[in-house]
Amino acid sequence: MRPAVAGEADGPPDRLNFSTTDLEAFQDVLGRLLQPAQPSPVIRGRPKARHHPRLSYRRAGTIAFAEIVYDQDVEIDVGIVDDCYVLHVPQTVGFEARLGSGYAGFPVGDAQLAHPGQRLALRWRGGCRTLVVRHARETVAEHLNGLLQRDSAGALPERLSLTTNAGAGFSHFLSLLRGEAEIDSPLLATPLAQRQAEQMLMTLMLAAAGLLDAPEPRAGRAPCYYVKRARDFIHANVAELIGLSDIVAAGGVSVRTLYAGFRRELGQPPMS
Repeated sequence: MRPAVAGEADGPPDRLNFSTTDLEAFQDVLGRLLQPAQPSPVIRGRPKARHHPRLSYRRAGTIAFAEIVYDQDVEIDVGIVDDCYVLHVPQTVGFEARLGSGYAGFPVGDAQLAHPGQRLALRWRGGCRTLVVRHARETVAEHLNGLLQRDSAGALPERLSLTTNAGAGFSHFLSLLRGEAEIDSPLLATPLAQRQAEQMLMTLMLAAAGLLDAPEPRAGRAPCYYVKRARDFIHANVAELIGLSDIVAAGGVSVRTLYAGFRRELGQPPMS
């Protein structure tokens, strides 16, 4: 009999803490939270002693976090990734992910991004605590198109470095949102706040991936009309929960162009 997941009839629950010595049951629950359209993950490497994995799951609207802890080495064949992007961020120790024909290591300081339709297998090291974040494919695609004004989903890398300035910013905001979801913070209490938080998280993820990098513009150019439009929009809506995509839309140019204009004329990025 499959273990019950609270709220399963109405979709994933908002909160779930789960631990068991039945590794198959653990993977079944985890799979239905993160990969509901796929069969349960297959356990390839069985631990020699009794396994006791732990799971802490929190959801705020479309933002979902799962913190997973494996106390022993184990290999999990996840199967085909659903219509989503799944980000694995090791917090302690590290893990290996199968990329193509071989495995690649992801130590603390790196994150692995699984793409929709990708075949995924993971080798978890004992003591590895990993934060997993799931984004729907269409949500990421819409955000990318809104920021870069082109279909750039294929440019997303499978590895993100969290040791760069952009990566550290993403990691910090991810930890902040995870903590806010843990305490049911007012920061994530409304659909609008959840949407803005997810947009910011995706924007910082894209920055960590290097997709928002722009060459410095030439000096001496006239003031940009799009910087003025965006700045006027910010001033007119300073009391509202506006996000980067709203500012980009007000400027009427791509996020690369807008960032370059703000850096040149105001010495700071739009969200600052």
